[in-house]
Amino acid sequence: LDPVVKDHEDRGALDGGEDGLDLVRVILEHAPMLLKHNGELWMEVDRRHPQMIESLMENSRGLEFVSALDDYTGQPRFVRIRKG
Repeated sequence: LDPVVKDHEDRGALDGGEDGLDLVRVILEHAPMLLKHNGELWMEVDRRHPQMIESLMENSRGLEFVSALDDYTGQPRFVRIRKG
């Protein structure tokens, strides 16, 4: 990793487990309790993760995967999730 990233990013943000989604799973587990009705959660994620997150959420209760959005280079880097 680039030293700027390695030295300044939280370890948990850099090591997401085997598939990179450990922290995302924790966030999704707690989001329904923290968001108001129609509240939204936006996350910046690895470009490989939006599809994986959408699949994870297929059986999610109370949360809806709204969309994945591209960054300035055209890579899918942001996810938008809503509490129904």
